[in-house]
Amino acid sequence: MDDLDKATIINNDGLLSSARGLIWLSGFLFLILGCAGGYRFGSSTGYDLPSFAWIIIGFCFFLTCGVFTITNFVVANGLLSGKKWSWYGGLALAVLYLPSCCFPLGAFIILGLVRSKVREAYGISPSPA
Repeated sequence: MDDLDKATIINNDGLLSSARGLIWLSGFLFLILGCAGGYRFGSSTGYDLPSFAWIIIGFCFFLTCGVFTITNFVVANGLLSGKKWSWYGGLALAVLYLPSCCFPLGAFIILGLVRSKVREAYGISPSPA
């Protein structure tokens, strides 16, 4: 497969574009969740914990969601530019989404990534049949 065919598949494949969009969307949702949850935990009082402990919990929650946000954005940009590592990263993110309430999101991302022409465009060898 030459570079023009790879670029055509990466830029014009509908399921792959949708999977990339879902990765972007999940990144934005993690950003919103991190800001809102971090603020919520950081402003909590009571529950037999001092307020400083709640601030630390909120900050850690914000940082965790921030790592997931950055990871989603980096993988989505890598998928757009045709990087092989981003195919693996997208698959890993989708597998992380499967055992949660985000199951449809993960399943759709996997569907967009594992088709033979998409794997070939990213330089992933086809599975033996």
